[in-house]
Amino acid sequence: MIHPKRLRIFAGPNGSGKSSLVTIISDKQVDLGIYVNADDIKKILEESRSLDFAIFGLTLDFDHLIREFSTSTLSSKFNEVHKNRQRKGI
Repeated sequence: MIHPKRLRIFAGPNGSGKSSLVTIISDKQVDLGIYVNADDIKKILEESRSLDFAIFGLTLDFDHLIREFSTSTLSSKFNEVHKNRQRKGI
């Protein structure tokens, strides 16, 4: 039997027990799939100034990123940054 994919979100204010709940569930051998925590991402970025999407089971294709951003509300800022990078040869 094929099970449909599910998205589980644990949301709440700081100190409400989200991380504790995830730890308890994980200790019970329940597969939560890909785990993303904004605090963990912030810590990684502060320490290494980069983020490896592979830790979330994702890959990043720069051309795909450009296509997606070009249709978003962030596109004007992204295009400005991209043009600056091109001018600098980055």
